[in-house]
Amino acid sequence: MSKLNLQIPIPAFIESIVVYFLLRYRKKHFGYAFRKIKLNKGKYAIVSPEDYAKLSEYDWQYVENKSKNRYGARIDDGKIIYMHRQIMNAPKGTPIDHKDHNGLNNTRENLRLATISENARNCEKTKRPTSSKYKGVCWNKKSKKWQAHIHYNGISIHLGLFDSEEDAAKAYDEAAKIYHGEFAVLNFPEVLVKAGGKNTLLRKILGRCKLIL
Repeated sequence: MSKLNLQIPIPAFIESIVVYFLLRYRKKHFGYAFRKIKLNKGKYAIVSPEDYAKLSEYDWQYVENKSKNRYGARIDDGKIIYMHRQIMNAPKGTPIDHKDHNGLNNTRENLRLATISENARNCEKTKRPTSSKYKGVCWNKKSKKWQAHIHYNGISIHLGLFDSEEDAAKAYDEAAKIYHGEFAVLNFPEVLVKAGGKNTLLRKILGRCKLIL
């Protein structure tokens, strides 16, 4: 005997109630509301509620480039359209920066227009083996100390030599706040959370983004 696979449609008003409480829950626990867009390969991208209806009209695919960056994209008339670029409606050639480095987090809170230089500043430490586990720090064999440096507008700026690897990393963080501003990637972002102020909520949000996919 064959099995019947019946799908009972959910009334629109019930769906709207469920979505309302779901968004409230996510805003409370993650700091912002979001909806999920299904991709292939069992993956999802997250978007702001106001973008969900339009984006859900398309068939989105999961793509991963050579640098292991992950994105949602679709094919339109033979051209690749990335989800984050459609959301921001960015001019051709204008980089779009994902604040938390997660290309599947396409909420408007996580996206911002950037210059090529600004986009490069918001890069995590290289995954290649290096002498230090911190960004902007390396071991100086000649002085036998930890050296801190930062790149700004194509120039490498020497920040000093330190006995402690952690002190060198903190020196980089202080310089990054000055030279890289809102695009700075810090070795100790939790310091901002402890300090309070406007950056506290942002750091909490960015720290949780990777848990939702």
